[in-house]
Amino acid sequence: MLEAYSDLTEFESIQFTNDPYEFFRQLKAESCSGELVTNMFAGGTNDTERDFITGFTKLYDYRKTTYSYATYFKEQGYYVEGAHPGYGWFYNRQNVNRYFGFENYYFLEQKYNEMTKDDEPSDEAFFNFLISQFENRPKDKPYFSFNVSYQNHGPYPGDKLNSDKEYATSAGLSEAGYNILNHYLYGIAKTDRAMRTLVEHLRETDEPVVLVIFGDHKPWLGDGSFVYKELGIDISRSDDQSYYNCYNTPYVIWANDAAKEVLGNDFS
Repeated sequence: MLEAYSDLTEFESIQFTNDPYEFFRQLKAESCSGELVTNMFAGGTNDTERDFITGFTKLYDYRKTTYSYATYFKEQGYYVEGAHPGYGWFYNRQNVNRYFGFENYYFLEQKYNEMTKDDEPSDEAFFNFLISQFENRPKDKPYFSFNVSYQNHGPYPGDKLNSDKEYATSAGLSEAGYNILNHYLYGIAKTDRAMRTLVEHLRETDEPVVLVIFGDHKPWLGDGSFVYKELGIDISRSDDQSYYNCYNTPYVIWANDAAKEVLGNDFS
């Protein structure tokens, strides 16, 4: 599950000068793909991740053992773990994920700070960690891993650009809006490169692998969502389209050749 991941090419008012979704578009072409409707906008990652892992559509205050897909897979003989490069106390993940049945769940203070000195946990380092976990998993069991990224978390600075590469023009945008949008897309481009590394590694393994990627919510784009307004994107939720504009995020379900052969499914 990718933090604030959304495919903004769906909005025609954004004029792209460089493509931050290059690999993601390639991945969609060889996957089952579409859009899902989340419960949250610009925040509330824990709502989406807990709805996903439990199947519930209402966020509860989890304080005891709760049946989840992690429990289900463990009952089928899977080794079940996951990771998030944030602090375990945030959203009480260190306890709640244990209630869900995860045998191990790794957080910033346990694993991630060994890999990077960045103030912001990068997807490059995080995805490389996931590759390492996959390669070092117990080989006598099937494997289920549910991971939540942190990079691309808002807010994004509006006072300056953090990259010399432009991804969208300033057409229709204030200076702050231009900076916020391009800061976000710069992060998406970094995620795209990390995603390529992960997928190409899994593509080459002889083990059957199914990979699910989806966004947790639309990105924060300025106080009062002013960047959306400058772009003419209606997120008022006053009709179906504006509701989807506010809550939709993309997903892909991808499989390597070994999984396609085992499952008899071309995953497209």
